[in-house]
Amino acid sequence: MRVKQYSAGISAPEDAIYCAHPMNPILKKIGRAIRDRREAQGLTRQRLAQVSGVSIRFLNDVELGLANPSVLKLQALAKALGTSVAVFLAERPEDAGPLR
Repeated sequence: MRVKQYSAGISAPEDAIYCAHPMNPILKKIGRAIRDRREAQGLTRQRLAQVSGVSIRFLNDVELGLANPSVLKLQALAKALGTSVAVFLAERPEDAGPLR
């Protein structure tokens, strides 16, 4: 995995796209869906990261809604969780209502 260095000594996976506004509701929704699915299957972040081929740091940032994963990364996570990318994007009861 190639890592990109940012200012203040911060580094991140090169394929990660970090959003300017880290509390984007769509990214939070995707992250919450991945975390809920992972926890329901009794998987640790470390195990899901290993199986899907992403770093633990990246997975953590995705689950927190801080990273904007590529479609290929979402597909790898979905496959590792035995589901489809559509599940991560599906409307959930707590998602109803206007975006803020």
